[in-house]
Amino acid sequence: MTQEELKNYLEAQAELGSVEIFFDEPWELPKKQKPVVSNTVVSKPSPSSLQVQEPIKPPVTSTEPLKQSIDFSSIKGTESQNFNEFGKVISLDELYVNIAFHSIYQGKQIFKGQGKENPKIFMLLDFPKLEDFSAKNWQEMPVGQMLSKMFSALSINAEDCYFSFMYKAFSERHPSPLLDNTLRQILQKEIALVKPDILVIFGELAMRQALGRDKSLKTIAGEPLQFAGTKTVVLHDAREMLSNVALKRETWSNHIPKSGLFKQ
Repeated sequence: MTQEELKNYLEAQAELGSVEIFFDEPWELPKKQKPVVSNTVVSKPSPSSLQVQEPIKPPVTSTEPLKQSIDFSSIKGTESQNFNEFGKVISLDELYVNIAFHSIYQGKQIFKGQGKENPKIFMLLDFPKLEDFSAKNWQEMPVGQMLSKMFSALSINAEDCYFSFMYKAFSERHPSPLLDNTLRQILQKEIALVKPDILVIFGELAMRQALGRDKSLKTIAGEPLQFAGTKTVVLHDAREMLSNVALKRETWSNHIPKSGLFKQ
């Protein structure tokens, strides 16, 4: 080995970081790798093709209390214009003008509620019959005559009663459940304008339209209830009581005393 070869050998050992230098081994000098330059031209991406990653933001902890959803039908005496399309109505006349032009009636003849404001009783039936439109007032109707006598026996005069229907036009069949929400809103507004002491709902159909389709007259009749901030009771269908003495007797002897809303 020449002096030049030895010098190169020692320099290579130093570059490799060897702790010891060995003179008795025929080391092959390491070949330095030259960087490979590719002739392929890489196109520069356009700004529109670049995807910008959004920085990860830490979760925000709010100090404000969570807003709870409110069921306005369960709050006594509360009306919300956001939930009742008749909320801005300010009189019974205006309410019935809105009702008459509403799509659920489609030009049908409307039976307007009868009676004074601030009555003791708000009587609610399901829907009128054709013959009901020919009567001058509810007291001339057969069902009205019976109800007048019933409340008179409870020391409530006809002048202290308000008479209305849940669905306010004649129908050859029961109104669709799809109408329940609108009918309930109308009833809520009518009660808010009339301001009765007690709401009396007659019959299964009117009861389900007002209080919910999951209710049963057999289990709820005579129970003291609340609807639209008003004391409420459900009784047998008034028309059925006309032809069924047993229902009239059960109403008088059981449901009315059970409610605790009337003096006998």
